[in-house]
Amino acid sequence: KMVLNPKQSGEDRFLFDFGVNRAGFSRINITALVADGVESVVTMKHAETANGDGVVNAYCGGQAPCIVDDWSFNLANQTNQLTLRPGVKQHSFTPFSAYAGFRFVEVRWLNMPRGAEFTLESIHVHTRVQSIGHVHFDSTTLNKIQDAILRTQLNNLHSLPSDCPTR
Repeated sequence: KMVLNPKQSGEDRFLFDFGVNRAGFSRINITALVADGVESVVTMKHAETANGDGVVNAYCGGQAPCIVDDWSFNLANQTNQLTLRPGVKQHSFTPFSAYAGFRFVEVRWLNMPRGAEFTLESIHVHTRVQSIGHVHFDSTTLNKIQDAILRTQLNNLHSLPSDCPTR
C-alpha cells in the first residue's frame, strides 16, 4: 500500500509499505508518455525501515540505522533506477540480477509526466525448499512468532544461507 505522496522541488515522492520484511525485488509498471528532450528518471530505494518523514533508512555496514537526511546518501545500497524512453507510453522494470531485503520502497520520480500512473509490486524470492513439518499453537502470538521465524529463514536462503538479505 502507498503511504506517502508528497511533492518536492520538481520531484514526486512515494513511499510504499509492504507490511513485512522480505527478500526479493520490486516490479514497477508505468504508463507515462515522456516528451522528447525531457529526462524522466524513476529511482526505487528499498529498506527495512522508514523515518517519520517517509524517507527510507539506509544502514551503515550492518551497524545501527543511519540518520538519512539526504537521498544521495548510500545511493547504491538496494537501489534501482529507470530512465524512461521518450515517445514510449508503457514501461516496465524488474531487476534480473539482484535482490534486496526490504519492507519499504521509496520511489522518487524526476520529471514525472502529467497524467502518469504506475503500480509497484513486491516479489518474494528465495531458494525453493520443501517444508517437512508444521507446528501450530493455541496462541496467536506464538503463531505470529513462528511465521516470522519461517519468513526470516526463507529470506536468508538464496542458494546458500546468508545472515542478512540487505547486504
